[in-house]
Amino acid sequence: MIHIDSLTLKAFLNENSHIFTNAYVQKVKQPSRKELLLVLRNYSKSFRFYINIDAFYYHIAFLSLEDIEKRQIETPKQALMFCMLLRKYIENSKIIKINQPKHERIVELFFETINDNFKTERLVLAIELMGKHSNIILYNYDTKIILGSIHNVGKEKSQYREVFGNLPYIYPNKKEKIDINKISFEDFFDKISSSQIPIKNFLNENFYDITNDFAAKLLSTFDQFNKDSKKNVEYLYNELIDYTNLKNIKPGYDDSYKAFSIFGFCNKKVLTVNEMLNDYYQFYILENKFNSLKQKIITNLNKETKKLETNILSVQIELNDTKKSDIYKQYADLLMMNIYDLKDIKNQKEVVLEDFNTNEKIKIKLDDTLSITDNANKYYKKYSKLKKSKDFLNERLDLLNNRLEKIREINHYVNIANDVCDLEQILETIDSKNNQISPKKQDKNKKNKINIETMEISGYTLFIGKNDKQNDYILSKLSNANDFWFHIKDAPSAHIIVKNSNKLEMLPDAIILNVAKILKNISYGQKASKVSIIYTMKKHVNKGTSKGLAFVTYSNEKEIVID
Repeated sequence: MIHIDSLTLKAFLNENSHIFTNAYVQKVKQPSRKELLLVLRNYSKSFRFYINIDAFYYHIAFLSLEDIEKRQIETPKQALMFCMLLRKYIENSKIIKINQPKHERIVELFFETINDNFKTERLVLAIELMGKHSNIILYNYDTKIILGSIHNVGKEKSQYREVFGNLPYIYPNKKEKIDINKISFEDFFDKISSSQIPIKNFLNENFYDITNDFAAKLLSTFDQFNKDSKKNVEYLYNELIDYTNLKNIKPGYDDSYKAFSIFGFCNKKVLTVNEMLNDYYQFYILENKFNSLKQKIITNLNKETKKLETNILSVQIELNDTKKSDIYKQYADLLMMNIYDLKDIKNQKEVVLEDFNTNEKIKIKLDDTLSITDNANKYYKKYSKLKKSKDFLNERLDLLNNRLEKIREINHYVNIANDVCDLEQILETIDSKNNQISPKKQDKNKKNKINIETMEISGYTLFIGKNDKQNDYILSKLSNANDFWFHIKDAPSAHIIVKNSNKLEMLPDAIILNVAKILKNISYGQKASKVSIIYTMKKHVNKGTSKGLAFVTYSNEKEIVID
């Protein structure tokens, strides 16, 4: 992963300056302490200007409504302090100018607004995109006094620059370097030929706007760069001047998302710098959200698994103790069967009686203060108590085992989930009372979209469900009676519906084999050597009512084993 640099920022502003200039701020939203969303109005359209100052993902971009939904950007009901400050000062105000200080990763939005005294006031919103020091600061243009910042910076955080209300705004310190456009080729050649460090490091450390990544990609265009060759160095010099003046902009990023470039150095080309920045950082933001949420769910599931396993062991130990209940009944029965032979026994602490079924001599302890009948009744009571306890413990053991099986099924669904939406659907299906995992609270007025993965195989459409909610949806909403349903036998798995538009009695063997392979790979990958997969028509699949959202029963199934 690489980060936005001054040239990329310059290219973005050149591309979008017309949107900012003379735009009005319709709305100010602050989704989190590291994000800001300004809804701008210009050319009779609304533009959503997004600012992220996270230490890893700091960037700016214009987002569509689809982008906002993908990133799951939501405005909290209670506005944060900085958001309220901006609403007070810049909401409904006009952007009169946008600026990037030379060689800086700073964007300045200049606003013209009317203050409480009905006088025109000029304010500046400074967006500083500088790694862990990124910030968004509002200050008065004329007085240079800071009105507020998204992050206050005191002496304990920085000994060089404090940032908070009522302090003067000053630019961050920067290392003095050379502007490549202000040095002659002869001086450039002398410097580079005398350098003892790698060329990419030399360029980055001595010249503005040239990052290590940019220098490395530019040098990779040479078959072999020779710093002592004037021809090589002159070509590099001219290329650097062209690039720093943003000639031949060709934005794009690697298919693997390892890097992006505005100069055509990456294999996936896009139309705009904005699209490049949005796609690139959106990938990492969603990947981070996915991994964080997945780890959170798995951690909670593991905790619940350990808790259930401990409870199951405890119940099993208690159940083992209840095995004495049959012995107590045997004692009571023997006493009652021999009551007439024992009627004259008094003050005796035990008797030995023969079990007529086994001819075994049984020693029975007695309470010498009680009659034989009372002793027998005492053993009957113990038997009755332990039997009730045994029934209760068996019911509890079944319940615990069912819960443990469900936890393992959910764990499986988590492991095959593809995105944040899949994970949130899994959370929604978790019973917080039974599984001790609180699902995310949803807005009652918000309709939760269920994203279903689809696939085409030789003209057949496949719907793939990867959790309870998706499995239920493809079965209930997307399938007809003659469609085919696939599931791994006797195990939790994804479900696949194959649309049977031609109403065939049976799918072609090649389609069955391909769908079965897809299901195995989705569910187990290469972990299992052999997997049995069942399939039948949807009309033979019935939804259950007692064991969960996607529990089904089926009949008329066929089976295929996949190696």
